[in-house]
Amino acid sequence: MSPEAAYRNVATGGDSAMTVSTEVDHNDYVGNGVTTQFPYTFRVFKKSDLVVTILDLSQNMTTLILDTNYTVSGAGGYTGGNVTLSTPLTSGWKISITRVLPVTQETDLRNQGKFFAEVHENAFDKLTMLIQRALSLFGLSLKKPSTLSNYYDAQQNKIANLADATADQDAVNNRTMRAYVERAIAGVVGGFGWFLQSGIGAVYRTFQDKMRDVVSVKDFGVIGDGALHPLSERYSTLSAAQTVYPFATSLSDSIDWAALQAACLSGASGVFIPSGCNLNINKTATIPNINFTLYGCGPSSSIGGSASTLVAFTASEIDPSGNLYTAVVCGIKFKPSVDDAVCINASTIWTGSGKAPHSIKECHFEMKGLRQTGILLSGIWAIKITGNIFHNPVQDSKVVNGGYGIRYAFTNNMNSSVMGVFIGQNNFTGMSYPVYIPPRVTQSGGRAEGVNMTANNMVYGITGLYAVQTLAINATGNQISDFSQTCFFLDGSFGVSISANGELTADGAVIAISNNASSSADSIDIIGNRFALQKDGGKAIQLTNAYSSTVIKGITITGNTFSAFGVSGETYGVFFTGSQPINNVVECGNTFSDIKYGTFFGGSGVAAIAAANTNIQIGPNVYALNAGGLPVVFPEYMSPTKLYDYATINTFTATSGQTSVTLSVSQASFTAVPVYADLQIISATNVRAVYNSDASTASSLVFNIVGTIAAGTQKYSLLSRGVSIFGY
Repeated sequence: MSPEAAYRNVATGGDSAMTVSTEVDHNDYVGNGVTTQFPYTFRVFKKSDLVVTILDLSQNMTTLILDTNYTVSGAGGYTGGNVTLSTPLTSGWKISITRVLPVTQETDLRNQGKFFAEVHENAFDKLTMLIQRALSLFGLSLKKPSTLSNYYDAQQNKIANLADATADQDAVNNRTMRAYVERAIAGVVGGFGWFLQSGIGAVYRTFQDKMRDVVSVKDFGVIGDGALHPLSERYSTLSAAQTVYPFATSLSDSIDWAALQAACLSGASGVFIPSGCNLNINKTATIPNINFTLYGCGPSSSIGGSASTLVAFTASEIDPSGNLYTAVVCGIKFKPSVDDAVCINASTIWTGSGKAPHSIKECHFEMKGLRQTGILLSGIWAIKITGNIFHNPVQDSKVVNGGYGIRYAFTNNMNSSVMGVFIGQNNFTGMSYPVYIPPRVTQSGGRAEGVNMTANNMVYGITGLYAVQTLAINATGNQISDFSQTCFFLDGSFGVSISANGELTADGAVIAISNNASSSADSIDIIGNRFALQKDGGKAIQLTNAYSSTVIKGITITGNTFSAFGVSGETYGVFFTGSQPINNVVECGNTFSDIKYGTFFGGSGVAAIAAANTNIQIGPNVYALNAGGLPVVFPEYMSPTKLYDYATINTFTATSGQTSVTLSVSQASFTAVPVYADLQIISATNVRAVYNSDASTASSLVFNIVGTIAAGTQKYSLLSRGVSIFGY
């Protein structure tokens, strides 16, 4: 026997008792549905020192009852024993056999009493067992792996019975998380989550509710690859198609049209056409009469196809509640594929109940067919058409059938009137008529009133603005060039202001003003524009009165610049013609450069004009005319009421040493001696002429010659000016 064993034997009274030689204080097992006996491998003093618990597959834990659910053998020994269950442990269930001692000290040692070693050993063993139990329980706790760690390691165990979180940094229990998730997924299909807008007062909304603010055509089954796909590709019968698209009337209806129409009728406030989505429709998509926006991402979002009208407003200006509604179309490319098609029919039935500020902006109208229309207006009050592109890529012979950018349409009913149209910052290329306003059907029918054209660019067409019987036109800051007939055709229109437009060019009259049998041309201001004539016979402004039943009057032409650089033939600044009189015209403060004739009275019926024209003031203007040009040309028998400017380039025969020259200006018909006259003797550069008003008359101007003039023919230029009502 070793010394250590001998010592242990003596200390224990000579029997084979052992100390607590293992740190194990519990044993765990898994049931197989057969076994009932499970060993425990540690010492217990009595069988009640064991606690037996089982855990089922649902993680429900149950503490078994001694001598009812199980029995114990081996208690009081040193090597353990067995726990025998009354029934086999179910397969997969777990059992734990744990030593749990009361935290008491039951050893009583008295003075002068017996001092048995085994009594002391049992007391020490119990203390050790309690320490093991404490350490075992501590081992079950959530711990940091090290004093250096800044986290707790749950070692893949769940944490149960966690209280509800209250502070921002509290751990969240399953109940709190479930409540959050259930709220997040409430009403959401195919996803979950909540949306919270930034800012004070924001409230939680589901993602689905948020996303329904605007509807995409893709939500309703659009294909959008640019090709025509009939409903028959997706449905075998019309009734099957109508279960999805109840408004469909034929299996030949395009899927893209049905999807777009379904989106428009969904009740949403807007319908979105995503980038790369190119719809091909063969029927008209109708915008509902609610506050509504149809929008896309620019040219990459398009609507095209064979429909005679691609998109139309509902034929009512009020919504189902009786209120005015507003329709907006934005950021979409329109590509009609048939002749005479309309891209947007922005027509309603105006009831006179107020202004509904509709808007069509930043769209692209690509019209390759004949006589197509970008925007059709009828029965509408207050619409803004801004930032759009109207384009006809087929530019032949000044696009005779190139179609219309914006076209008005009237019926014999006043509710087809179009009022308050703002047309700004649009680009028109290859349109026969960028803006076209036809005559009224009847004098009691629809009419146009209030056209504001600002900062548009119009290139290559027939007539920029074609307006008949239109009231209140304002055209400012536009660039209109290369038109085969006119930039502005104003027939029977009144209350017109054409101002600050640049580089106006046309083969015919740049601005053509006329009356018709039922409407006068009245109160028209042409101010601060730049005219660039490009062809022989070109006219900047033409006034034509061919009707005795109406008049042309109240025309103001001032502050304009007329030029015809590089054109050697006859060109005209302001051209009066027609068989009837033109009254109350003020033409002053203009500049004529390289124009042949500043103001010209000619054409048919000149004699009739001569007899009746009244209150026509011409001048003062600034002239730098072509060789042989004249500021004003009119027949000998005609005398305008007020003709203030007279200029000519001509010759006179001088004698050697001549000290004065007298020139006739009878054509000017001055009523008094001109207050100003300037004579430049072109062929004699060292000779100066000084106007002698005292010696002059209304028909003969006398100039004193300073310097020596040679004998012979001398070329000169003359400008003379009378007294104007404006004090010039």
